[in-house]
Amino acid sequence: MARRGVRAVVLCGAWLLYLACGPVSAQTVPGGQDTGTCGADLVKTLAGAWKAPQYRMKRASDLSNQVFGPDALDIRDVDLTLESSGDGVLKIASSVVDQKGKTWAPTLIEANITVAAPRTALQMAGAVRCEPAVTVASVEQRYLDDTNYRTALTGSRVMMITDPSAKQIEVRFETPKGEGSFWSTLVRQAPLAKRTRTVHE
Repeated sequence: MARRGVRAVVLCGAWLLYLACGPVSAQTVPGGQDTGTCGADLVKTLAGAWKAPQYRMKRASDLSNQVFGPDALDIRDVDLTLESSGDGVLKIASSVVDQKGKTWAPTLIEANITVAAPRTALQMAGAVRCEPAVTVASVEQRYLDDTNYRTALTGSRVMMITDPSAKQIEVRFETPKGEGSFWSTLVRQAPLAKRTRTVHE
């Protein structure tokens, strides 16, 4: 948990530096570094299923104790599926689980995205990191209760940072108002199965 917290601080710091200093100073890679692997082929390398370790955080506010009881947990699962074309879906499932194991307020956010070749490379902790260009087509939040209420989260943003070998992806999801935004580290689950076409004679 401590390592995950340190990683989040480093990533947030790097992103704040990028916003403050602009793409040239924040993303300049020293001469001699090979950044070719951050090219167009990276998108195909990222194709597959990705998942983050489940996020679990104890709720400590007085209001939370009144509503859910003591020792309730915020739960978040993040899954990403990417096609070799760059089209993909980011899913964020959130809920509250009380000390008896009952689930409250389950929601699911689905973001339809397109990932393109990185425009630049980042220098982070002495290593090259690739920042693919991510376009958000649509984001919808659905309440998984009896209402099944749906609402569009227009203005949400998705950002990604990965190493050239694409062993893991750091994903940032930003809500329109900023509340509930987060970084998450996703690891590969499995490559996408190749689609086959059946020919009938």
